[in-house]
Amino acid sequence: MVYRQRAIKEVFYEHLCEMYTEQLCPSSEALEGFLLEVYLLSLDSDSRESLEAHLSKEEVLAAIRHLKPAKTPGSDGLPVEFYHRYAEDLADQLLVVYGEALNAISLLAPMQEMMVGMVLKPGREPESA
Repeated sequence: MVYRQRAIKEVFYEHLCEMYTEQLCPSSEALEGFLLEVYLLSLDSDSRESLEAHLSKEEVLAAIRHLKPAKTPGSDGLPVEFYHRYAEDLADQLLVVYGEALNAISLLAPMQEMMVGMVLKPGREPESA
């Protein structure tokens, strides 16, 4: 068991580094071999068109409506309540950002970020964590 605050931070840091270190990507041959062995369902043309279509403003608004209130803000620091209140004003800008992210080879840097924080139980001192 680790009790000293600095040692706790080091163990926590090492664990997160190990947990979120990128795994090596398999070779294209290995990936192709895997996909050939997997049973994949076929989509009808309507389903395919729906999945390949550009996002719509209505879909962005629906996603915002489904965000649960009173949750911790994301890396932008804005709470869910902000998105709920200004959904109509934000939808067009979010549509552009999400569309670019979906069309990019990889996600934008801010979309790859995460924050991890320890939340103490009520009545506990930080030193006891």
